[in-house]
Amino acid sequence: MGSVSLAISRAAKEAGATIVTEAEVLLADGTQVRSLIVLSNATPYRTFMEFVPKNVLRDDFLHAIKNSDYSSATTKINLAVNKLPQFHCCKLGNPDAGPQHMGTIHIGSETYVIILIVIL
Repeated sequence: MGSVSLAISRAAKEAGATIVTEAEVLLADGTQVRSLIVLSNATPYRTFMEFVPKNVLRDDFLHAIKNSDYSSATTKINLAVNKLPQFHCCKLGNPDAGPQHMGTIHIGSETYVIILIVIL
C-alpha cells in the first residue's frame, strides 16, 4: 500500500471505519461482510462485473461499465491538504509556495506512480 493509501486508511480507522483487506466480500469460509459502503481499488469493470453478484445492478449501469474506455494511461487525482508538501530533496528553506509546487508532481513507488497536478 502506498503512502497516500496508508494515510487514508489511518484517517478512516481513526474515524471508526473497519478496513478489511485481501479478502473477498464473500469470504472463502462463507462469512459475509456487510457494509453500507464498500470501497474497491480494483477497476470499475472488475469491481462491478466480477465482485458484485449477478442480477444486483441495473442493466444500463452494467452496460456503461462494460463499455468504459480504459485506453488512457493517465489518471488525475485531486487531494486536499492542510499545508504544502515539503520535499527533502528541495532545500530551499522556505515553507511558502515555490517552484517545487508548480506543475506536475510525480510521487512514485516500485509498483505505481501517483501524479499530482498542483495549481497555486
